Amino acid sequence: MDSSAELSNFIYEVSLAAPDGVSMDGLKDALPGYRLEEVVNEINRLLSCGKVELLQKGNSVLYKGVSAQELELLGGLSQDERLV
Repeated sequence: MDSSAELSNFIYEVSLAAPDGVSMDGLKDALPGYRLEEVVNEINRLLSCGKVELLQKGNSVLYKGVSAQELELLGGLSQDERLV
């Protein structure tokens, strides 16, 4: 497994373990060996494939992992269809 796949899996696991979502600061604390640019790139990739959702709580942005069961249910839907 290459380091971007490892990072992606770790971000996914951390965001999945946080039922209310995890902040960027929380992710940075959990990933001290990675540059912010690497973390942001992997978060964007996870967002684009639907494995992570973006939540807003007050002025904070949180990342919440989407379970495998939810991914299976939503698998055939586009991003726009998921919003409905």
